[in-house]
Amino acid sequence: MQSFRKFDAFQKVNQDIDSSSSVGGLFSIIALAIGFILFCHEFQEWNKYTIVRKLEVQSLNQAIIKANIDLTFFNVPCSLISLDVLYQDGQQVLQDYSSTLTRIKLDRQNKEIGTETTYVEVEQENSQQKIEEVLEQIKNKEQCRIHGQLLLNTIPGSFKFRILQMKGLDEQLLKQLNINHKINKLSFGDTIKTKKIEKVLGLDKSDSEAFDESRYNYEYRCSYDNYIKILPLNAENIKELGYIRTNSFRFTMYQQVIPKEQTDIIEVSFNYQVSPINIVYQTKNKSFYSFVVQVCAIIGGIFCVFGVINTLVLNIISSINSK
Repeated sequence: MQSFRKFDAFQKVNQDIDSSSSVGGLFSIIALAIGFILFCHEFQEWNKYTIVRKLEVQSLNQAIIKANIDLTFFNVPCSLISLDVLYQDGQQVLQDYSSTLTRIKLDRQNKEIGTETTYVEVEQENSQQKIEEVLEQIKNKEQCRIHGQLLLNTIPGSFKFRILQMKGLDEQLLKQLNINHKINKLSFGDTIKTKKIEKVLGLDKSDSEAFDESRYNYEYRCSYDNYIKILPLNAENIKELGYIRTNSFRFTMYQQVIPKEQTDIIEVSFNYQVSPINIVYQTKNKSFYSFVVQVCAIIGGIFCVFGVINTLVLNIISSINSK
């Protein structure tokens, strides 16, 4: 062990020549106080996490996306509105949406007067009673509110609301109808979960919310084509969300109004596409290695600086006393 003595970088000063001073004691107390404050600040910074954002190109884990729909049609009864779901691969979905979508009949003052449970027959002749019911609804200027959920495939597609061409009903009367409407609410995925993620991450509200409560009421006969870009949003390893991967969706939409002839079918279509680019939010903590380096820098820097200051002050005092 004696051979290592020449490498000693921590040599001790003999206590016989060691001296203490009041000035040195004061500076030591100040240095310890400042060091403690800086250490606490650095510890807080190390214990605090930041949220970083990155983009990932990946396919969705889920093959189904939920659309939350709430629309009001001003000038057409519920019995004349149909819903079609089409996909770009040519697939057309034919199913009964009455279990997930509710059609509420409204009078001209927007008061609920019941729900519609039946559709008119397009390919077949409707009964005289059904025709008279529809004529009465048109005469009374019934409106229709459709709200609920629609399950869609994640492949590009569209869902369309259109006015049925009812057999047995005067064509001129049908041509007088329009499909002016109001978007009360439109969203995708779990709405509550999306709002929670936006609140935790401090995100602005989705651009799509600008369309909520929007009215589209033109005097001329027209169709409305809406183009929607859905962007998946994922949050990972975030304390406020339970440290689990949480999925939600944000989207943008723009609309095109297309004038139609009297003989054309009019509709409100929502053409959507799910982006393959996902926005991923993750937490990033400062490494323990960085924390240790900073603490050592604080300790070394403080004692070095205050050591120099202490020496200068003692030299000044010594020179004054010598005079």
